[in-house]
Parts: sequence; C-alpha cells; structure tokens
Amino acid sequence: MAILFLTSCEEPFTPVIEVKDNSPIVIIDAFIDVSGNSIVHVSQSVPLTSDSSAIPITKAAFKLESDQGVALEFSTQSPKGEHILLHGALSPTSKYRLTVETNLGSFESKWVQAHSSSEIKDIWLVPTDLGIEVHVNSEENSDPSRYYRWQIEETWKFTSLFVSWFTYDNGIIRRRTENENISNCFGQNFSSDIAIATTENWERNEITDQVVQFIPNLSKKLGLDYSILVKQYSISKASFIFWNNLKKNSESVGDLFGSMPSELKGNFSSKGNQNVLGWVDAGLPAKKRVYYSGTRFFPPWRHFTPFYTGCTSNNIEVANAPDLFRLNHHLVPLNELYLAPNSPVPSHYSYTTKTCATCTNLGTTTRPDFWEDNF
Repeated sequence: MAILFLTSCEEPFTPVIEVKDNSPIVIIDAFIDVSGNSIVHVSQSVPLTSDSSAIPITKAAFKLESDQGVALEFSTQSPKGEHILLHGALSPTSKYRLTVETNLGSFESKWVQAHSSSEIKDIWLVPTDLGIEVHVNSEENSDPSRYYRWQIEETWKFTSLFVSWFTYDNGIIRRRTENENISNCFGQNFSSDIAIATTENWERNEITDQVVQFIPNLSKKLGLDYSILVKQYSISKASFIFWNNLKKNSESVGDLFGSMPSELKGNFSSKGNQNVLGWVDAGLPAKKRVYYSGTRFFPPWRHFTPFYTGCTSNNIEVANAPDLFRLNHHLVPLNELYLAPNSPVPSHYSYTTKTCATCTNLGTTTRPDFWEDNF
C-alpha cells in the first residue's frame, strides 16, 4: 500500500468558478479633500483568473453633497481613471456623500464625517537588505480620530540607457535643442498599496516611524533624482477596518486595483444590481514633499531597467556618419568622440538605435510644474 501511495499520480485541482465570479466589479477609491480639489480613482476589476490589473474607467460623472446643503456636480475624463473634482474649500466639520455615475451603473456612498490630519514632521529613507523603506513621523493630532491612511505619489528623473545629444537633420549632424530631447524623462507612480496605522492603544495620538512606501533594490526610481509626495489622512474606525481587511485579503491577490473577490464591501452601494467595491473618506489631509538623489548615496544606488536589455552602441567616423543615418532611420547619433590623437575636432560619433536612446516608452519628457533641481 505504501508503494502504491508513493507511485500514484496526483491530478491537478481546477476550482469551479461560477459565472457571477467573472462579472466586473466597479472599484472606487475616493477622498473628499475639504481644502479643495478631490481625487476619485475609478476602475473595473478583472476576474480572479486573469493575470492583468484592473481596467481604468475613463469617463464618469460625480455628485458631491454635504449635510449643510452643498451640492456640486462634475463630469470628467481620465485615461488612467484618476478623476479630479475641481472645487474650492469646503467645511471641515460637515458630513459628505459622493455619487458616481459610470457606464457600468450608478453608485452612492454613505454619509461620512470629515476628519482633519495632523502635520507630517519628517520623511526619511531607511535602507534594508531588499531595498529602501520610506518612513514618516507626524505631529500629535487634536482630531478625535486615531486612525490613519497614507497615499503616495512618486516622481523620478531618469534617462534612457544611452543619451542622444545629437540628431541627424537634412544631411548634417547637429546638437539637439532642448525641445528635441528624447533621452531625459520623468516617471510617475501613484501607489495603490494600502498603508494604514492606528494610535488607538498609544498614549499620544501621534504617528512615529511609520513605513509608508518601499523601493526595491535595482529600481530606476533612485537612479538619479527622486521626489515623493506623502498624503496623510485621518479616517474613521469603520474606514480603518475596511482598509485593514482589504489589506489582509490583498496579500495574496494584489491590491485594490488588482483581481479582487466580490465578497468585500465598502461604503458604496449600487443603485442597481452592479457589484461595487470602494470607500470614500473626507477631511483635511496633511501633505509633504521631499527630494532625494540616488547619486549621493554611498555607495551610489545601482539600478537596472529590463526594457533596455540587449542595447549596445557603436562608433562611426565623422565622414561616414551622414550616410549611415540617412540610410538607417532607426539609428541616432549619441555624442562626439575624440579618438584621433591630438586632434582638435571630433573624429567619430557614437550611435545606437532610437529605442535604446529614447526614454518616452517609460515616461515623459515634460517636466512637472512642482519639480525642483536644487535640493
């Protein structure tokens, strides 16, 4: 019997997933910012069997109401599903309700009380064996809430593997102008990871040494210059319980905008029969932005970008360069080289493919309005 047991074959188990498990779930992550301009992330889930992330809902209409009679309506479009509701300052002591209209249905939240967050004192980086942790401290909070949530916006400067300082133009090779830049870019990430904490069992209502973000080793974010905007929210106990349960559930299936089961509920309900998972909070958040340079780390931050795997560069003599770029439009010059001994003029150009010298596949050449170079 032992031999029979050891040599028997195991049949793979394939769970039976009902059709209702594959029906889309509208996912809403909203915060009503009483200081002005609220942000609502809206997307459509994918089935548990899918390997892809949620699909952004690009068009939506919103109605924002307060228990003091405010009623504001918005109609927005966003390719990433991040909808900004442009409004002025609101009362920090009111209750608020949000209605979201999408092509998949209409959804209304419960009334939520606004809470005010204390100020963020410090943001700093802590190295670990696996990468860099971002920690925060905050001032003591006078708001009665002892529950907190953080949202993170990261921006970083980076270059393509090879930087093209020159371009081929009508038979000549000349230096690129600033408007012709293809190699220096900015990347951006709005983290969907769930960062929460509570001071419920502490004497002081004060956040100390809280991890809010993690940057893994070899990430390109710290290759040059990096900026992080930390938004800290005071939330209700019900909100904390929701996000805590969602965080535990997400450990195996991703984050709020990944593949999620339909059993989880939030404070939104559907006006029809559409599944919805989401939460809205309201209040006055604390915000703090800091900058770091990976080139100032010791040792300097090492990074790797898989997109540029296989990229190489070559050299071409100056006299032969115009014909090379005229006949090969997929190649671009990089820089002048002085390879001839004692020559006052360049003898060669280095060159590579446009793909290896272009950064816009991974970011944008547009400089953010808030970006600072001297920090």
